Amino acid sequence: MPLRKIGRIQYGKKKIVLHFTNGEKIALHPDVYVEKSFYLNKEISEDEYQNLLANNALIKDFMYAKNYCLNHNISYDKFLFKLMERGLDKKVSQAIIEQLIAYHLYDEKDHLNDLMDSYNLNNKGYHYIINNLVTKGFSDALIKTIIYDEDLELSKINNLLPLLIKKYRYDNNQKLSEHLRQSLLRQGFKLDVIKRALNHLPSNQRQDILISLKKDYQKALRLYSKKFSHQALKEKVLKYLMLKGYSYLDIMEVINAID
Repeated sequence: MPLRKIGRIQYGKKKIVLHFTNGEKIALHPDVYVEKSFYLNKEISEDEYQNLLANNALIKDFMYAKNYCLNHNISYDKFLFKLMERGLDKKVSQAIIEQLIAYHLYDEKDHLNDLMDSYNLNNKGYHYIINNLVTKGFSDALIKTIIYDEDLELSKINNLLPLLIKKYRYDNNQKLSEHLRQSLLRQGFKLDVIKRALNHLPSNQRQDILISLKKDYQKALRLYSKKFSHQALKEKVLKYLMLKGYSYLDIMEVINAID
């Protein structure tokens, strides 16, 4: 094939366009452009032209990979799959990742540690963290380096308990304990550390509820006793207290204790 001759060079911020005298043009990434010496009337062979196309495509894929790994915490295997999804050959994808590693732009262990920090800040349990890291494709060798820290697990549980206790504040003691246990299991905490944390719950949590319930019960009696009596009064008071959010079992416990 005849040689291509450069007729004009157009400089832009993100690309440099070579315009050939035969009407063709090619937009080069700046890094590709500076690797070669281009000037007006320079002739480029077909092999050189195809090489430019290949290098230009590769640098675009490299920039995509660089930006992706800088904005996502991702395992090596998932990263490789992501690049291959883009249509790249496996060897090319591996070469791009290895280049990023060489430039200290990608480190799988750093990405794993960043994810762990995020999970810990969100008070996720050990099992939740491990399962998610496995799902995200991190290597078994890296995951096995994670050291189980029971004090950290207890700290995370203690961070969650105030919200959980508030959520289940109308449960009796047995139901409250079960709801807390199931919620913490779903968050990935080990059963033994959950039991240890729940053994140290303040003993007056339910007492505060019962004290408040007794006050509202007395208030309801004063409110309805002038208009209702006997069973009608009991039903009215019960409805009033349940609308206030108290559990039926706690209400009956207070009513029976006072009566």
